[in-house]
Amino acid sequence: MERNKRMNKDKQILILTQRIELLEKQNEDLRAENQEMKLQVEESKRFANMPNNVLNRTIKNVRQEEAKFKALIAETQEIKKELENNLEALKKTHTLYQSIFSD
Repeated sequence: MERNKRMNKDKQILILTQRIELLEKQNEDLRAENQEMKLQVEESKRFANMPNNVLNRTIKNVRQEEAKFKALIAETQEIKKELENNLEALKKTHTLYQSIFSD
């Protein structure tokens, strides 16, 4: 019976030893993953903090061009209204001259 208890303890020790080895391996893997994530975060921070990188310049240029485009659209709308008003005035003048000279 004493021998059986000793075998059970040896078996438990073996199982616990294997479990410890597995946990140590998982811990190493997690440390490596954590280090990789830290490097990715650091790289992202460097990219985000660059004041004159290509992306920021591109965004700035796009916004400027968009503002110019909107201004041109507004100007075109004003010219269109002015032309429509002039066309109406010409039509009225044409109708008036037609009525005068058709008599």
